[in-house]
Amino acid sequence: MKKLVLAGTTLLLSVALMGCGNNAAPADNNSPNDEPASTEQNAADDNQASDQDATADDNQASDQDTTADDNQASDQDTTADDNQASDEESTSDAGKAITENNLEKYTALIGMTEEEVNVALDENDPATIDEGGLNYIVPGIRVWMTKDGEHVDQVFTNNYSADFKGAHVGDDLQKFIDAFGEPVSNENGTAEFSLDNGLALQAHCDENSNSVVAVYIIEK
Repeated sequence: MKKLVLAGTTLLLSVALMGCGNNAAPADNNSPNDEPASTEQNAADDNQASDQDATADDNQASDQDTTADDNQASDQDTTADDNQASDEESTSDAGKAITENNLEKYTALIGMTEEEVNVALDENDPATIDEGGLNYIVPGIRVWMTKDGEHVDQVFTNNYSADFKGAHVGDDLQKFIDAFGEPVSNENGTAEFSLDNGLALQAHCDENSNSVVAVYIIEK
């Protein structure tokens, strides 16, 4: 009888143990470190977009730098061209004959060296006159230099064709007054008018007729 009870008890224990084994949780085949594929793809997309943005920003910055450099170079070239043109124009003005017979012609001679006057008046062998002056016979002009002989400070003409703003040698003094305004001085047959750049025009008159017989442009 005891054997039968023991055998039954053993059978019940075996059944109970088998039931517990069948109820165990299934093994998790996923590694705890694994992430869903969608997360990896999103990260890759983000990195790619970030790289593209960085490249675009670099390209834009590079384009801006290049444009700035080009503009600066263009400005420098333009300035250099302007300076060169200005220098060439100045050199050209000082190295060619003056053909106009007007006030500007005579005032331009002030400040020139003897060599420059020779070129401007197209006469290479002027005659020497009193007080170291130079007489250019063809244009009817005489010039005097500063005491050190550095440049012209006085120009004379009695050429009737010389045009002084519409007034000419041989005209009444009033014509010069109409052209240049009231003289700053008028005595002993000489009327002096102020010009620009520290220059003055002196009209020498015949005291009997009051007509102008010669004109001086002088450096004050």
